[in-house]
Amino acid sequence: MPRKRSTGDGALYYLADRKLWRGVVDAGYTLEGKRKQFYVTSRKQKDCRDKLEQLKEDIAKYGTPVNRKVTVAQWAETWLAQNQREVDPGTHATNAATMRRWILPTIGNRRLSSITPQTIKDIRAAMFEAGRKPATVNRATAVMSKFFSDAIDEKLLEDNPVQRIKRATITAESKRDALTLEDSLAILRTASQYSPDLASRFWFKLLTGQRQGEILGASLADLILRTSENEISLYTVAWKLEELSWKHGCAEPCGNRFGRSCPHRELSIPDAFEYRYLEGRYYLTRPKSQTGRAVPLIAPLDAHLRAHLKRSEGTVNPHGLIWHNEDGSPIDAKQDAAEWRQLLVDAGIITEEENKPGGTKLTGHVARHTVVTLLSALGVDAQLIGEIVGHSSVDVTALYRHANMAEKARAMNLLGEALQLEV
Repeated sequence: MPRKRSTGDGALYYLADRKLWRGVVDAGYTLEGKRKQFYVTSRKQKDCRDKLEQLKEDIAKYGTPVNRKVTVAQWAETWLAQNQREVDPGTHATNAATMRRWILPTIGNRRLSSITPQTIKDIRAAMFEAGRKPATVNRATAVMSKFFSDAIDEKLLEDNPVQRIKRATITAESKRDALTLEDSLAILRTASQYSPDLASRFWFKLLTGQRQGEILGASLADLILRTSENEISLYTVAWKLEELSWKHGCAEPCGNRFGRSCPHRELSIPDAFEYRYLEGRYYLTRPKSQTGRAVPLIAPLDAHLRAHLKRSEGTVNPHGLIWHNEDGSPIDAKQDAAEWRQLLVDAGIITEEENKPGGTKLTGHVARHTVVTLLSALGVDAQLIGEIVGHSSVDVTALYRHANMAEKARAMNLLGEALQLEV
């Protein structure tokens, strides 16, 4: 007969035929009315009793026991597949790259339950030693936090080891990626000498702080240019240009190595993902900070946009994009990056030797940092900046009131005045 401990407190008994101690805890009943029981075993009575106590704690906390045997790699395989169905393809690609570059090679074989805050600190330290910037390390830390948080939801972990790790402060040195007022003005002046389509695209880049995909996917339907002096010209961010990849859709292996070659291929996108097909590999997808973000356009930028639209009247534009190639196709991200680097060369910001992929840190994204930095230096509050450039972080926006359009317009006019811009 099993040797009971106390009512409702589980039982501990010896299995003579297996030479094992077993602990058992009742945890209610299933929907079918069957009793739910969970077990632990050990060769030694004391070890089994300790496991039993831990099992009871898990049931009291989580309703079911925490699975302490699952490794980081095992959970990562499930988590990445889950993550692909839930988030934007670009975000998933970042998450997957972080897992495969930094997490799996170092702690993939370890059990989830063995990961401590010190483990996370060691991974962060390794990233810094490899020359990664604080922002990159913080982004990887956020991925790890989500990874472990989801493991808790699946009853694989008791607490999140990342939550006690402070994010690295981004130092003043890292802000060197923002352009100075002088360099910004030199770029705008140089861009003004280009054709109206290039001039307006680069003025838009430097005077709105939008992401590259949001600019290349900008739609004419979302642009409203003022009709009187009392109105504000606006662009509402609704889409971004993105290249989507394919995955296998075959029930049985089709023999093709890549998903794009599978006869039953499917887009690698999350559930209920909203997109519009353009052509080739190009799609319009919803922006990172979702839709409806209205960005005020200051008068000098308005003027460049009008010049571009007037010149492009009657051109081939099947997708209704503000900026496109002569044949109406979307502008490729690499093409946009190359044209930006050439602009920096022409403006005297970088050398011809730096005019190559990876040759300079001053990529097009620096325009975004510049808008944030300049607006901040001009005293514009963080919430306003967040709503203008589309920060998705709650730290930047959600804790503040929502700004009205007049406030945003005043902030952007401050930027125009600081750059000494005139129509």
